[in-house]
Amino acid sequence: MYKQLLPLLLLLFSGHLFAQEASDARLKEIAAQAKFDTTYGWRYAAGLGLDIAGTKLFNPKVGSGTSRLGIGGVGTFFANRKAVKSFWDNQLSLQLGVQELGRTSTLQPKGFQKSLDLIRLQSRYGYEISRDGKWFAATDFFAQTQLLETYASNYLDPIDAEDRVVSKFFSPFWMTVSPGINYKPNQYWSFFYSPVAIQYILVADDKIAATGVHGND
Repeated sequence: MYKQLLPLLLLLFSGHLFAQEASDARLKEIAAQAKFDTTYGWRYAAGLGLDIAGTKLFNPKVGSGTSRLGIGGVGTFFANRKAVKSFWDNQLSLQLGVQELGRTSTLQPKGFQKSLDLIRLQSRYGYEISRDGKWFAATDFFAQTQLLETYASNYLDPIDAEDRVVSKFFSPFWMTVSPGINYKPNQYWSFFYSPVAIQYILVADDKIAATGVHGND
């Protein structure tokens, strides 16, 4: 009886050893991929763009427009981290642009006006909640402010003694936190849904806060 069971026990034992070795090999493969594969870990990237555009009109007809000179640029920096079960994407960008319009009246001020001034920071962290690696429980953080002072006239310099500053760096500062679900079918597409969000508005300058133009008390 024992002689008949011995081959069966040896077969089961050898099968268990084979499965254990295969499992260990797979774990080692995953660990090696996470350590050496370039798809894991931190990735950094940056982009810079510059725009110069102008229109010069000589003796324009009334109502046909005016000359314009615009200068602007955008800079973006990415820092994204990917792990086996999670991701963390970060993006910081600065957009700045000014323009000078041709004068249609001697009463019109001279100089450049702001056309774009934004500093944005977006950060999103997600943890995998599905076996296919496409669904994540995620939280999105978004912050925005500006770089230069902005006067009520929108010129870079005050046009008269009553032209007050209405915004500047950290006045205001918007911050939004949104928990939700992130669907990432591949490395090129990402869909984020959040049923609720919390937004804060900070105005660091008391004089600007007193004007009440940014929605704060």
